[in-house]
Amino acid sequence: MYVDNLMATHILILAAGEGSRLRNDTPKQFLEISGLPMVFHSVKMFRQIIPDSIIHIALPKHYTSKWSDLCHKHKFKVSHNFYNGGNSRIETVFIGLNKINKGENIFTSSTIGIHDAARPFIKGGLIRKLLSSAKKYGSAVPYVTPNSALFQFPKNDKKSCSITNRNDYALIQTPQFFNFNQLFYSYSKVFSKFKTNDLSSIFLDDSSVYNYFKIHPKLQFIKGDYSNLKITTDADYFIADKLYEYTKKTK
Repeated sequence: MYVDNLMATHILILAAGEGSRLRNDTPKQFLEISGLPMVFHSVKMFRQIIPDSIIHIALPKHYTSKWSDLCHKHKFKVSHNFYNGGNSRIETVFIGLNKINKGENIFTSSTIGIHDAARPFIKGGLIRKLLSSAKKYGSAVPYVTPNSALFQFPKNDKKSCSITNRNDYALIQTPQFFNFNQLFYSYSKVFSKFKTNDLSSIFLDDSSVYNYFKIHPKLQFIKGDYSNLKITTDADYFIADKLYEYTKKTK
């Protein structure tokens, strides 16, 4: 389905991580789900929902030849740009933003969506909602509420704890959409203010960078989807094929 007003909508898909929590020599974003590398599923969905978007894929350092081999093996012909990521998620995003900023098709109203390749189950309906919100309000961040009990433990003390109201918390997902200029401004300020080595412990995602400087308008939060799972553990990958089949039926 075509989404109106697509000029200069950039999609940045982060596939540069090592995926060390999964016991596999292959970075998790390149493991197959339903016959395709994980990252391909996200790329295909964004191209389907936002046909005129400009897709950029961040890859691990020195992964260019392997990426070309993967695309050839799976006859993957979705148009995209790719680049080598940095030493952390936040560095990888900033490298991508700088490359986009130096290119063409950047206007005052340009929108960017940033997505973790390890979330291959993103649905088209959610992408549409997020894009619409970002174009109207300047940002769109998907979230779900915790569905388990939450306890707060003092640092290094698991014997004493306090019950936390889970309704006061949200689990943030991707993709997150923003006005490009506002997000690029936020990232530039963050990198000029903090030491690079400290950034990953302070800023966990793009919304936290945007929110740090209290940019107007405020962050807009959109109800996400529990099936938009991030593949993190072996158990997540074990159920991935089943979850993929489920999301195909409920897009």
